[in-house]
Amino acid sequence: VVPSSQLLSLSLNGVDFTPSHDMYRYTESPLVHTIWPTEGSVMGSSILTLKGQGFEDSPELKCVFRLHNNFPVLTAKAEFISSTQLTCPTPAVDEPTQTTTHVTVNGVDATVNGVMFEYID
Repeated sequence: VVPSSQLLSLSLNGVDFTPSHDMYRYTESPLVHTIWPTEGSVMGSSILTLKGQGFEDSPELKCVFRLHNNFPVLTAKAEFISSTQLTCPTPAVDEPTQTTTHVTVNGVDATVNGVMFEYID
């Protein structure tokens, strides 16, 4: 998929379309390949560097931390460095645990693959 934006309009009969000023944005699905460091304090604020592909400079760009049981999901605003690199702070957690770290460029859909990050005391 080539990233692009298109006007979105609807039709029930294939002939008459609704007037629309709504844009639909197609994007490449981002992937996370590595993170560094791979562990940090339960108190949070470790700055992670994520390397991958398909990252976009977007207001909704976030790192997503899924705890070992997938709940709760924690997020942190990411800083766009390039289409292959981001940084973000880790949020605090209550106790040592493992998470998989993902990225969202639209605030809704997160990368399918995730990379392990471990919270330690």
